[in-house]
Amino acid sequence: MVNSVHKSTIISAGDDLKVVARSNDGLIEGIEYKDDACFILGLQFHPEILSQFDVIFAYFINECEKRKNNLC
Repeated sequence: MVNSVHKSTIISAGDDLKVVARSNDGLIEGIEYKDDACFILGLQFHPEILSQFDVIFAYFINECEKRKNNLC
């Protein structure tokens, strides 16, 4: 579950993307790239607003650290 405070949305995820977050009304709020070789994370919601989403920032930093010498 995510907080949704915007007027635009992703209608569908491309073949190389997976949906990882939705709002209560079913709108896509987060996507990730399916291929683990590259780290791509797209968020439409605002994780900085609620502390329950701090884990996303830790995940992002961890993935960047793991890949700092291995660019896509």
